[in-house]
Parts: sequence; C-alpha cells; structure tokens
Amino acid sequence: MEHSQDVKSVAWHPTLNILASCSYDDSIKLYLDDPSDDWFPFATLTAHGSTVWDVAWSPCGKFFASVSDDRSIRIWRAKGDDLKQWETIQVVENAHDRPIYSAAWGKGIDSNPNSRGWLATTGGDGKLNIWSVIVREAESLDFLNLIPRTGGGRRCGESDLSGAARGHARSLRHQRRSLVPAPQP
Repeated sequence: MEHSQDVKSVAWHPTLNILASCSYDDSIKLYLDDPSDDWFPFATLTAHGSTVWDVAWSPCGKFFASVSDDRSIRIWRAKGDDLKQWETIQVVENAHDRPIYSAAWGKGIDSNPNSRGWLATTGGDGKLNIWSVIVREAESLDFLNLIPRTGGGRRCGESDLSGAARGHARSLRHQRRSLVPAPQP
C-alpha cells in the first residue's frame, strides 16, 4: 500500500507517531509504527483531483491541511477516536490562481478562543496567503484571509474583518512586504 508515484512531502503529527505523506498519485497516506514490524499505511485519502503537494498538521493535532495542483485547500479531521478514518470538513476551492505547492500551520497570534492557528499557503502564482482558522460548532472550520493577495487577486478590506482580526490584518500587512515578493512587471 505504498504510493504508486513519487512522494511530494511528509509531515509528522505534533504529538502522536503518525506520519502523513502526499504524492503525485493524487493521494495522502497516513502511517503508524508497528513495533513488531515496520511503518504501515493505515489510511489512504483520495479527495483531491490532482497531485497533492503538501500536508500540514494543526498545532493541536486534531486536523491537517492538504494542498494540491487542483488549487484547493482541504482540511481533514478524524471521524472517531481511533484515527483510522478521516473526512474532509472544509474545502477552499481556487485558493490560489495556480497550483498550491506548500502549506504550514502554526499557532498564530489570535485573541479568539476558537482560533486553531494560522495556515500559510504558497503556490505557482507567487502569492503567500495566510488564513486564520476559526473553529465553529461541531469542530467545523471557517477561514478568514488575513493577508490580501498581491497582483490581480481579491483583497480583503478591513471592513470584511472583525475588530480583533482587523488589528492582526494591519500588523500582517506591514510584515507582508518582507513575506510576499513584489509582482513582476
């Protein structure tokens, strides 16, 4: 049950001995260590429609994000306590103008008690998007794009954000100059 094509990225769960891998075969595999044998894939996830380039675990370990050539971000969570079955609970279609190659999920600085951190994504469009991940009822997720996209992308005005998020967006916009390359002529 290995990947049928080349592996693009791997990521360790933040607290458990689970390794996630993603591949050109459009799938994600989750592996566990079998003390009597070797690592084995216990779940194969196939919701993306094209190459899966990266996976990133949430700091709490209850969720992970995957990004793909299909320009989508998917957020996954386990269906139960055994971690054997996983489901997509959020999909952001066309999150970038070109394939998304990288994702990183960090704690972020957020005063919202429902915050699950910040998710950063980059892609072939040269943009860096940072998403605030907010948990609502039943552990589903909502996203707010805190850094406006560069170039021809949609910009989030401060009026679109709550007061707390507005402050974060202001400080992130200031930092954006060093994080996002200037548009090429």
